[in-house]
Amino acid sequence: MARKRRRKPHGQGCVYQRGRGNWWIAWREAGRRRTKGGYATEDEAAAVLAKITADVRAGWDGMPLAEKEIPSLGELADAWLERREHTHRSADEDRYRWDKHLKPWLAKLRPAEVDSALLRRFIEAKLAERLSPTTVRLLILEISGLFGDLVEQGHAAHNPVRLLPRSTRRLIRPAHDPRTTPFVERLEDVRRIFLALDEPISIAYAIGALAGLRTGEVLGLKWGHVDLAARRIHV
Repeated sequence: MARKRRRKPHGQGCVYQRGRGNWWIAWREAGRRRTKGGYATEDEAAAVLAKITADVRAGWDGMPLAEKEIPSLGELADAWLERREHTHRSADEDRYRWDKHLKPWLAKLRPAEVDSALLRRFIEAKLAERLSPTTVRLLILEISGLFGDLVEQGHAAHNPVRLLPRSTRRLIRPAHDPRTTPFVERLEDVRRIFLALDEPISIAYAIGALAGLRTGEVLGLKWGHVDLAARRIHV
């Protein structure tokens, strides 16, 4: 039985299977639907589709993208992160992730040089560094956010994260399973753990446990986010 087609955002085509070991791609060009098949693997088909849709989008204005005129991702990411400082409370965390994990891989590249194969190598390398799949997933989401902005600005033809095949996405599934993860059930246990910890870890633990915040949200808190008079925390 043929597999169900993988739906993609408008303009990015789809990858689907006709029988075992026979992958096809479909996309729209000049208002017409086009297909091409005969690929041995889903990854191979997705890579070809990414190249075709990038070329189609680049030619929408009748001219190919002037690649040499597009800044490097290092320059583009710096501008993107600077804008986020005024609109996102998580901008500091975004900057940290970029500097520590993403910049060494992407800063010298141009947008068109980032494809599914490169992202697969990046994911596998970070998992080999013992980062959790959840953490690596956050890194990939940051790349997606950056490219979403670059597409809007005209610096990129497409978002490569949206073209990742299912086999790659499986590598970064969330590792947390609430059904099997132990948790603190009683308030007196929260107090006991708090008293056993040293500051400032104990303070961070108490805020997370009593306010229901994730670890990253606690670490990102600033005094400007806390309204003691109204007894509210803005996350």
